[in-house]
Amino acid sequence: MKLAREQKQDIQCFIYFLFKGTFDERLIFAEYDYLDVLLKNPELLYNCFEIFAHDYQTNGKFRNPEIRKKIFYIEEKQYEKVYENPLVVDYIIALHENNNTAAKEIVYKAQNFNSRQNNLWKDFLILARWFCFNSFPNPVNENYVPGLYGVGTVAVPAFAVWTNVLEIDENLIILNSKEALQRANERIKLWDNEKPKSEFEYWELEQEIY
Repeated sequence: MKLAREQKQDIQCFIYFLFKGTFDERLIFAEYDYLDVLLKNPELLYNCFEIFAHDYQTNGKFRNPEIRKKIFYIEEKQYEKVYENPLVVDYIIALHENNNTAAKEIVYKAQNFNSRQNNLWKDFLILARWFCFNSFPNPVNENYVPGLYGVGTVAVPAFAVWTNVLEIDENLIILNSKEALQRANERIKLWDNEKPKSEFEYWELEQEIY
């Protein structure tokens, strides 16, 4: 089976707003300019993906369908935000406050939890690491900086293709791991004007977020 629309939207919202620099009300109101810090340190950026994967599995919609919904808008289109990411925000704030102890504790819990999982989030983190470090099997050109081109317009399409292509069973185990990751790699290589092995179909490129 495929991911539900709401699940795709949750993943894409996380990525879009993270790279947009407007990830959460607390960060906006406190005027934390966190994006520049994360883009200059791929490890810190990747940690946000680790924390998101952990938080979503333990507190998100997959586990808690009754979670509070929130309406938000992008270019006058209405969306329901069905999941918020408090631990990622806690981590970013800890970085800005130079609270290394708190930041390390959040990351440690996330990594410890994620290392014991064998589901779609394992591949999510593989793709996240490729994206943050440009360690794709077929890397992007040497000037690549994740998310810098259009604050999210690089990140969301690659992950959207992955969410569209992957197929899972009832335990969230991916049944076509290699294909989904490969198509995500081919999508981001379009920025290098490199054609995919087979042309993308409309449903593969469809995005929920913008």
